Amino acid sequence: MTRAHFDLADVTLVNESAQEDAPGDVTLFRTTADACAHLEPWWVDDEEGFVINGAGQRILLGHENGRVVPRLRLDAPGGPGLVAAWLQAAVADVRRVRGDGGPASDDIADLIEYIGFQG
Repeated sequence: MTRAHFDLADVTLVNESAQEDAPGDVTLFRTTADACAHLEPWWVDDEEGFVINGAGQRILLGHENGRVVPRLRLDAPGGPGLVAAWLQAAVADVRRVRGDGGPASDDIADLIEYIGFQG
């Protein structure tokens, strides 16, 4: 099987949760631009969740002219741990739907390939 190509700094995870360290509904996007296109300004204003990239950097969002835009990327202590926790929660959700054995391993790339990208 050929591994899909993606850069962890580009992969963007959106966690719809009231707490950053509590995975809620986690969605993966190939890029931050894809995530921004999916989100709406009210989501940003109402602080409906959190956004990080696959490398564990927090991505702070804003909006301009009715479109969500990235404002700032911040290195986050514990960021890689958040990525792993959010991905594991997303894997559990996907496994419930698919009813299969899950990803090939706990490697971040395998988790991302198993879950797949939104859009």
